[in-house]
Amino acid sequence: MGKLAILIGNLFMEVHQEEDVGFKFTITNSGTLALRRVTPEVDPPLEWEAVTDPPEIAVIEPGQKMSIAVRATPPEGIAVGEYVIRLKAEGHSGVEVVESAEKDFTIRIAARTNITGTLILVIVLIVLVLGIAVASIKISRR
Repeated sequence: MGKLAILIGNLFMEVHQEEDVGFKFTITNSGTLALRRVTPEVDPPLEWEAVTDPPEIAVIEPGQKMSIAVRATPPEGIAVGEYVIRLKAEGHSGVEVVESAEKDFTIRIAARTNITGTLILVIVLIVLVLGIAVASIKISRR
């Protein structure tokens, strides 16, 4: 009998708002029979779009591994937080349908950092500290 398993090196990724998410996983046939029409299934969060490449694998022989690329696109204006994409695969061995165990891939959406604002705050802080130091020196000399 064929047996499908999903292998993925890391089940977590952090991206910034409005960035696409791209990752790869491997489908392996750890059974003793070849599996045909193996379809990777990606269940994205609500309003997300996900595409797999390839969308279907014709045959996976016993012990063979196939790499699958996933491109997930979040909706515009997505909120900061964690989102889960469920991964599984389904293949056919004769008339039997063989399914893999589900894996949860977590995506953390981080807020975009405002470098200009942070740089302005650092400059203002440096000027303020230097102003206090100069004023302290002038007052201590009197």
